[in-house]
Amino acid sequence: MLGEEAFLQVHPSGWGRILVIGESRTGKSAWTKDLVVRISKTGRKCVIFSLRGEWENHITQYSNSKYAQKAKMDDVKIIKDFVIKLSDFSGGTDFASLGFSPDACEIMDILIKQGQAYHQDDINKFKQMLKDFPTKRVEFEGRGKDKTEIDVVAWYKDIYGIELMDSAHSETARSLRNNFQYIEDWIWTPDKNEQYVDFAKEFMQNSNLIINISSNKNKARCLCGIILRKLRWLPHNYKPCFVFEELWTLLPAVPKDTPDFMLPSSVYEIYDLLTTGSKQGIMFIGICQHEDQVYQPAFEHIYTKIFVGRYIYSKSNSSEMYDIARTLMWNPNAKGGLGIRECLLYNKNGEWVKFMPNECCCRC
Repeated sequence: MLGEEAFLQVHPSGWGRILVIGESRTGKSAWTKDLVVRISKTGRKCVIFSLRGEWENHITQYSNSKYAQKAKMDDVKIIKDFVIKLSDFSGGTDFASLGFSPDACEIMDILIKQGQAYHQDDINKFKQMLKDFPTKRVEFEGRGKDKTEIDVVAWYKDIYGIELMDSAHSETARSLRNNFQYIEDWIWTPDKNEQYVDFAKEFMQNSNLIINISSNKNKARCLCGIILRKLRWLPHNYKPCFVFEELWTLLPAVPKDTPDFMLPSSVYEIYDLLTTGSKQGIMFIGICQHEDQVYQPAFEHIYTKIFVGRYIYSKSNSSEMYDIARTLMWNPNAKGGLGIRECLLYNKNGEWVKFMPNECCCRC
């Protein structure tokens, strides 16, 4: 019944797909942090994608509240300030995440894959490949009667081992070079101080992971996609819980006519996680401000929605939900540690239930 105390149970052997929704500063992240800590206590491995670094500062420490049960996430590896290799890029979606045009995405994928034998993840060699990228089919060498034609596409294949169908427009080649200079700082080279991380190894060797990706949305989408792709084929018996802060950044709503190869890689991989993860016992938790921010096909695979805070805005919510949401009480400054934070749960039976958590582990 509405108004009665309710609980969200997460069984250690079970799985679920949960979306926590609420406006800014309504306590949705605090509530989710508490939930994730308790999931980790069941022995389930948690992998948290954090964009601003606040998770490592909260859930790894005890709450200041004297009323809260003393709980924090133990045995957690925090990964940040890392770089990736050129060979980690796969398919055009990684570059679509970074704002590259469709033609540029296709070209970058070809250069990295076919040119692997030449560049071997050496960023300087790859930059030379970009510099020499042919913008004309035929160029001329020499002057006067010594002037000779050179098939630049064939020459490029001889030097770099890359078979191109044709040359590119000069503006396309210039765009490749200009865009690449904005991402080269977080691509691995032997002289970089940042660490290169074997995420599959870290996943298997640690009980929990907090991965601080980036506050830059394009970089965050690219890195999230690459990391999830590395974890996709790990043994199913791990049954991890994946947590995504700011889901509107990592799984953003995109125009309906966007082709799959132009989806940001984080969208492609998270959606794959939602559609196939249930068969592997994988749990999903995402946080957003309202549903319209999120990739809409994902909602076919998200069965539990938890609304935190008083005012909920979404085109897809029913009038019944609005009526109940208007009665939610929220006062984080109230006496009693947690204050008053009533939540609205939409369960798999299609029922709206109000409840208030009485424990919190984070500094909220």
